[in-house]
Amino acid sequence: MSTSNDHRSQAENLFNLCKQTYPDSLLDIEDDPAWHAALTEDEDAGETTNYGFGQECLDRLSISLGGNTIVPVASELLPTYLVSPEWKKHNAALVAIAQIAEGCSKVMTKNLEHVLSMVLNSFSHPHPRVRWTAINAIGQLSTDLGPNLQVKYHHLVLSALAGAMDDFENARVQAHAASAVLNFTENCTPDILIPRLDVLTRDRSSHFIQWDPGGWSLVHWRSQPAKEALYQDENSGTSSFEVEETDVGGFLVYIIILVRFSFIIF
Repeated sequence: MSTSNDHRSQAENLFNLCKQTYPDSLLDIEDDPAWHAALTEDEDAGETTNYGFGQECLDRLSISLGGNTIVPVASELLPTYLVSPEWKKHNAALVAIAQIAEGCSKVMTKNLEHVLSMVLNSFSHPHPRVRWTAINAIGQLSTDLGPNLQVKYHHLVLSALAGAMDDFENARVQAHAASAVLNFTENCTPDILIPRLDVLTRDRSSHFIQWDPGGWSLVHWRSQPAKEALYQDENSGTSSFEVEETDVGGFLVYIIILVRFSFIIF
């Protein structure tokens, strides 16, 4: 009968095999124009089955083996990908960071500053898909490495997300940043958020958004003027609204914060 050590040894052998192939699977992604157009909610445009498989493998292996096994290997592989001029490699490194966070949370928390710097430095990457993935990683880290992340580095993260919400040229990046604020605030206390409301809700005028008030999901950012400031889409029969000439990203974040901390205000 196999012992627990035997099982772990077998698992580590499997990981040693997979670690040579998972970077390639995470490179199996295309720069699909549909993703940039942001005409639908499909955030996976351009991703392949192999790409999704690579993410799932990393998630399961990190949970099974833990940070003491995974993090040293990741620390060896990821820096090369992060400095690569190829956007797919940089993107793959950020995906890997997000996927191993749950299983490696204890070890990654001990190296939180280094982990966070790798992600936040990617907010300025020239490719919008990489910036989107960096924001997505922040959302994941906010859950898996919280509340330490929020307590120690809220000033850095919230400033970076506020800046990403000003990316009017890239609809998905802008909307995803607003969504990541919600993830981040789940482990925030009022004393962290209230002093930063001005940054999060600053004016982002001349742009508007279509959103679903029932699900708080950001559907479609646009840059052209709308005829009305607020109206219901009667043709589609949906509950979507379009808001023009207002601080949409900040408005949504402000509402989220009000709801989350309504006990303080009221």
